[in-house]
Amino acid sequence: MSNDVISKREEKRLLELGRQVFSDSFPNPDRKECPGAGVLRAIATGKGLGPEEEDWVSHCSRCSPCYRELGEFRRAFVWQQRLRRLSVAAIVIAAICVGTWLAMNRHVRRSSEATIAGNAQTEGAIRNATLDLRGWSAVRSDEATPNPGGTRLELHRGLLALTVYLPMGSPAGKYEIEIQRSHGETLLKVAGTAGITSGNTVLSTQLDLSKFQPGEYSLGIRQPPWDWRYYPLVLR
Repeated sequence: MSNDVISKREEKRLLELGRQVFSDSFPNPDRKECPGAGVLRAIATGKGLGPEEEDWVSHCSRCSPCYRELGEFRRAFVWQQRLRRLSVAAIVIAAICVGTWLAMNRHVRRSSEATIAGNAQTEGAIRNATLDLRGWSAVRSDEATPNPGGTRLELHRGLLALTVYLPMGSPAGKYEIEIQRSHGETLLKVAGTAGITSGNTVLSTQLDLSKFQPGEYSLGIRQPPWDWRYYPLVLR
């Protein structure tokens, strides 16, 4: 083999190094001159922005936060395109599976809630808890609290073995979870690992919420080094 031919592994490594350079080497904490999320989504989905598109693409090459966010929109778009290419039979089968899973999950969740209520006086017990984020939208860390006055996720206080179904298209790997009373005031931060199970990205970790007061909080989730995404949370 010629010395000027690189292997598949080397090629993959070079591409990964390139992504790391653009993702981390151009910090812009104040997000100066950054386009809105709509502009980045339009670029990622190929909708076209006219003559100004080239300027925004050039900006992303000099701004790591925008580059990372553009990558997130692109991965979500690619995932949606793949779903659209599924055959009608596959969609029907998936719908049946999802419906069956939702019915079973509701039954398991109700049973789990009943068990938690019956054992609420048992101190130090680890309780199983589940959060399903597949139908939720989140906000970036530099935006306002999501869904003010709307529906919120719920968890019971205590030591929890937490299972989180991440938004569709989320990659597997290491994640960070934090609880905030309000943006900028982190009360708890833990790590967890997500894997792919039956097409779902499932994150598992433990949270000790036994010393928290009941009330409204924000649940932050991210895969380093990407930006945080926040969801409204109520502790009972």
